[in-house]
Amino acid sequence: MKTSFFSLKRAALVAAALLAVVLLYQAAPFVSTIMPRTSTFDLRIMRHELDKETGKEPDIALKLSDIEKPKIVVLWTLGCVPCFQMLATLNKMADTFAENEVEIVPVLMSHDRTRPAVYWGHAVVYLARAVKRGATWKTLFPKLVPYYDSEGLVFQSLELSGTPTLLCLSANNRLVARKEGFQNWETEAGKAELDALLKKMKAR
Repeated sequence: MKTSFFSLKRAALVAAALLAVVLLYQAAPFVSTIMPRTSTFDLRIMRHELDKETGKEPDIALKLSDIEKPKIVVLWTLGCVPCFQMLATLNKMADTFAENEVEIVPVLMSHDRTRPAVYWGHAVVYLARAVKRGATWKTLFPKLVPYYDSEGLVFQSLELSGTPTLLCLSANNRLVARKEGFQNWETEAGKAELDALLKKMKAR
């Protein structure tokens, strides 16, 4: 029995579709937990324990979903002036976010594709030498808890055009807004924009 050209073409298309489904299924655990391609978003990060002066206690590994409240994730890199301006603004406005029960999650990430993972020791050295002699996170941003991307997943997975990048998430990790660059939320217009954003984050 002869097989028509159209039957062969249809079979090839079906096979290609099945292969695509299989590949997508295999990649799904990575994509769903890292990339904000859907309405929900999660990420594995490390929280630096500032109170552990001895350095013998390890930092805490967690996911964004472990922070069960609306949150603004600030993706920043060393050597980025707008990043430090954004962190300073968020530190200054920390009480406003606390009153709205919104967590600020500053995540230090790499900007080097060949070395995507970062460690808090990088920040310690940079802050003390490049920003201000003897400066520490506590002296610069005392109201913010620092996090960092020890696995290099942020840089590898997110398509960022620059830093800082802010991911505004609801309590159940729905991506409400994504903002790039310094956000001046201290002006009247900025305060109005932030107020509307916080309402959306809490409403999701």
